[in-house]
Order: sequence, then C-alpha cells, then structure tokens
Amino acid sequence: MKRRFAYDREIIQALDGLGGFFPDVASTEPWTELGDVDVVFLDKHGEVLGATVTHEGMVITPDDDERLDRQA
Repeated sequence: MKRRFAYDREIIQALDGLGGFFPDVASTEPWTELGDVDVVFLDKHGEVLGATVTHEGMVITPDDDERLDRQA
C-alpha cells in the first residue's frame, strides 16, 4: 500500500496514531498497531529515505547500506 502525505508532520501523526513502529520497551506486546510490517519511506522523487525492519527493531537508511557495502 502506498500513501502520500503533504507534510512530514502528517507522517509522524499517522505513525503516532498507530503506536509507532516499535512497542515501548516496558510493553509485553511484540508489536504496535502497525503490526509486523516493514515500511519504506520515499522522497517525492521516489528515492529511499529509510526503511524499518520491524521484527529486528531497526530503522535502516541508504547510508547504512553504503557503509555495509564498503565493509564487505
């Protein structure tokens, strides 16, 4: 599913309304209302800004990929 938001604060409000990507560390629940999904953030040109790896509790960015490529 692809959703577009006019402003970055709308993105934050939408994610906050779902409980965020990852549950509070004190929570016994494994997921927020967003569930076990991965989300990719794109800029208006379709370039990747970042992505979540929900089951690992990580957010990755293109910079992370470039750093890992250099280490290989």
